[in-house]
Amino acid sequence: MTGRTKLYIGLLILGLVMVGGGSWGLLNSPSKIEIPEGTPVIAMELDFVMRGEFDKMYLYDDGGVLYVKEKNLRMPTPEYPPTRVWSQGQIQTEELNGLIRLFQTAEFAGMDDYYQYSGSPMEPIPGAPTDGFTMGDGSFKFSINYGDSQKTVAALGYRTPDKGLTYPDMPYPLHEIYKKLKQVIDNTKEVYSEPIQSSTDEESDNEPETVANISANRVHIEKGEYILFSGHSQLPEGTYLQTQLYADDEPEEWWPGERYIEVENGSWQITVRLGENGVPDALLVGPGYFFKVWEKDDPSVWGGIPFDLVGPPARGSENETENDNSATSVQEPVEIVSVVGPLEPINPGGPVVEITLKNVAAEPVISLTASLELSKAFDFTFDISDAYPLLPGQTRSVRKTLITGGFSDSVSYPITIALKLRDGEEFIYTKLVLIEPPPGK
Repeated sequence: MTGRTKLYIGLLILGLVMVGGGSWGLLNSPSKIEIPEGTPVIAMELDFVMRGEFDKMYLYDDGGVLYVKEKNLRMPTPEYPPTRVWSQGQIQTEELNGLIRLFQTAEFAGMDDYYQYSGSPMEPIPGAPTDGFTMGDGSFKFSINYGDSQKTVAALGYRTPDKGLTYPDMPYPLHEIYKKLKQVIDNTKEVYSEPIQSSTDEESDNEPETVANISANRVHIEKGEYILFSGHSQLPEGTYLQTQLYADDEPEEWWPGERYIEVENGSWQITVRLGENGVPDALLVGPGYFFKVWEKDDPSVWGGIPFDLVGPPARGSENETENDNSATSVQEPVEIVSVVGPLEPINPGGPVVEITLKNVAAEPVISLTASLELSKAFDFTFDISDAYPLLPGQTRSVRKTLITGGFSDSVSYPITIALKLRDGEEFIYTKLVLIEPPPGK
């Protein structure tokens, strides 16, 4: 798959799986779930960030179907807690062959790796620019891994007129593939349901839940395609918001700050296409970025998210300059050396990723955690302490199996570094990283 975007799919294998040299069992593992042997020949991923749903469907060469739905991940309540639902099914050989043939058509083989809906015009807003558009919050990935057919096509922002039954604006044959795989999913049977535990559950048990009027909590960059910000809001439905991106505290002049976005179902989202209308092909490595969102008629009601880019730019730009990407001992005592995966041997429990960090401060680090944000957060805890610190100039690596963790090598993901120095000073900051394949892959 050299030269082609690779999609790494993590399967949670119920029962016993090998991790390193040992094995472990999942709590409450239902024995009636039997994961089909081998690698899926067809896969479909559906991510609906605003509604907090992440679905994965895997179709095996024996016709076995595994469908995993994670729901209620956005603003859960005691009545609707975060939940993972497992469903299984079986299709006939003829139906499987028909689906494979659809992936093997010249139309699918000739498709680009990525498509984005151009958007539907927004309703006119008095006194506002009229070039705004709205998009759906769903992202889709369709993958084939059968014989010589190995390809993944992604689509973002397409809308549905019938509550998810069809997406007619998707380019052919994606909408036909979706429709047929949706029928396969509808014929699966739920076999198990389990709660999704957050790493912050215990910390928040005794704290009242608070939600800001506007919060920004996600940034997503698709290489050479778009940058997306999203978050939540308690403001009334239909409230208009404005945004601005800053680099080293200076507003980016190319950012479409005149575009209004709308609060919808307690959430908001803005997508800006890279390389169009004066927008650069890529953000630069080096500057400290800050994204701000505020209520159109009341700038005092606002939210924001800081982030940095780590590693090579997502795509080369004629306007790029060399930037010093080293962390400072004052602001960022630890720098990210590399984030690599999936590592061999391939683990059936999910891809193995290794994070390597370096102490660039003058003080020893005695506590260090890196949290990698994919469909959920994966915490990499480094084995250091006051008695066994990370000394200045030293590097340390941690490997972790990302259970149900899928990622692409063309997408930048947030990673949050939390650390404590021996002198008692604590730091926490977020950067964006590309998960690079191992050397030679």
